[in-house]
Amino acid sequence: MMPAPSDDRASAMAAQESAAQSRSKPWLNVLKVVVSAGLLVLVITQADLRAVWHLVAGAQMGALAAAFVVVQLGVVLRAGRWMALMRGQGDHTPYGTLLYLYYVGAFFNTFLPTGFGGDAIRIYELSQDGGTPRAAISTVVAERALGLLVQFAMALLLLPLAWRLIPQEVALLLLVFVLGAFVGTALFMSRKLYAWMADHLPLVGRLLRHPKIVALYGSFHGYSPRSVRQAAGISVLFNVTLILSQWLLARALGIGLGVLEFAVFTPILSTLLLVPITIGGLGVREGGYVLLYGQAGVPQDQALALSLLTYATTLASGLIGGVLYVIVGLRRMRGRPRNAG
Repeated sequence: MMPAPSDDRASAMAAQESAAQSRSKPWLNVLKVVVSAGLLVLVITQADLRAVWHLVAGAQMGALAAAFVVVQLGVVLRAGRWMALMRGQGDHTPYGTLLYLYYVGAFFNTFLPTGFGGDAIRIYELSQDGGTPRAAISTVVAERALGLLVQFAMALLLLPLAWRLIPQEVALLLLVFVLGAFVGTALFMSRKLYAWMADHLPLVGRLLRHPKIVALYGSFHGYSPRSVRQAAGISVLFNVTLILSQWLLARALGIGLGVLEFAVFTPILSTLLLVPITIGGLGVREGGYVLLYGQAGVPQDQALALSLLTYATTLASGLIGGVLYVIVGLRRMRGRPRNAG
């Protein structure tokens, strides 16, 4: 039979191995830079940059400020989702620490061209802040996976409303991607099937016995139904903040679409950005905005300006995480506690 979920030591080793593998593949980072630059050039050369600049410079500051506040509310909610899963594992790390680590993770995700990523940073820093390695890796992976599943569900539910607004090829690709994610999750959640595959399929079994996969599997079975329901509910609220922030940014630019269009496009764009081929989604985001919002009648210049403002809010949140990381680092140098909560 397959081994039981890994203990603290195995989880810590899995996190360290992930970091080492990311650092050992600099060519992948170079490839992401090249792809990001190529996609950006492709989009920008087809737009009127002067018109885009005038749109961004003339954006309504009130709507921009409101969108920024909503984005920060989204970070607060995601930290709350993480805390719900932490409590489900019996870990009582203060909420303030989790919120701080979420901002730090946003900083590394936004500014560093690396596959190490903010999630791995959160795992490492939480372990250093007193959290158990197993709870750190388990909850970070489960929190991310649960958030994506809720996002996929929203995209799937809203896809019929968007079928006439987006290219058929994109809609079909998204449908296959989302359904595949749900089928894979359902199969993964079956203990009997997982154990049978691990014991009877040599190649697949070797993969399923890998410490990181075992830790991932264990993370989905170590939570109470209540903690999962709480995290899923928070995920829905978080996606609402994404939609609301997009609507506010569009209002700042004078884009007159209703909330429904943003409710349809936002989960789809967020799903497309999961493809790890660029740095921070650069290029994919801009092309996706121009393509999808263009189908709804939004001029190319306005769609590109909306994507740039969206990225600007992401950068601002990342900067907050960077500043907090420096402040906590200085406190450590002065011998003060690491805990930011």
